[in-house]
Amino acid sequence: MKQFIIKLSLTIALVLAAVWLFEPDSLSFQKTTGRQTKAAVIKKEPETGLPVRLIIPKINLDAAVEQVGLDSQGRMDVPKDPWNVAWYDKGFRPGENGSAVIAGHLDTATSAAVFYQLDGLVPGDDIYVNDDRGKQYHFVVSNKESYPFDRFPLEAVFASEGRAQLNLVTCQGVFDLSAQNYSNRLVIYSEMEE
Repeated sequence: MKQFIIKLSLTIALVLAAVWLFEPDSLSFQKTTGRQTKAAVIKKEPETGLPVRLIIPKINLDAAVEQVGLDSQGRMDVPKDPWNVAWYDKGFRPGENGSAVIAGHLDTATSAAVFYQLDGLVPGDDIYVNDDRGKQYHFVVSNKESYPFDRFPLEAVFASEGRAQLNLVTCQGVFDLSAQNYSNRLVIYSEMEE
C-alpha cells in the first residue's frame, strides 16, 4: 500500500509539472470533495504592460489611455476626458492574444472629440499603443464596420481567441436628441504586426 501511495504521488507530481510546462500563464489544481470543487489558480505577471498612449499617425491622434471597467448599467464605460481614450481593463491588454478594446468619444455637445476622424481609417493604416513598460505595439487596420447600436456584436468585438487584436469603438450615425444616443457604433478592427 505504501508503494502505491508513493507511485500515485509521483504520478500527480509529474502531471502537474507537465501542465506547468505546457501552460505557463496559469496553473489550476482542483481538489474535489463530494460535490464541491475548489480551485487555486497561480497566474504569472502578464508580459504586456498597461496601455498608456494610443497613436494613429493618419489622423494625427496621440491620446492618453484611461483604464475603465463597466458603468452602472453593465456596459463598457467611456473616458472621462473627451480627448482621452478608454481601454476596457476587464479584457485583454494590447499585445496579448485576444481582442483588446479601446473606446473614444466622437464629439461633445460643443465640439469634436478624440475619435472624430476615426472613420477615415481604412485597411492597411497603422495604429500604435505604448504601454507603461516602455514597449510599443504596432497594429494594422484589417476591417471597418458600422453597426446599429442595439445590434452591437459583443462576441466579435470582445473576442477571446486568435491573434493579438485591437478594436477601436466610437459612435456614428444620427444623433437622437431625446435618447441622447447615436444610431450606430463604428468599429475599427486591427491586428498586431509581429
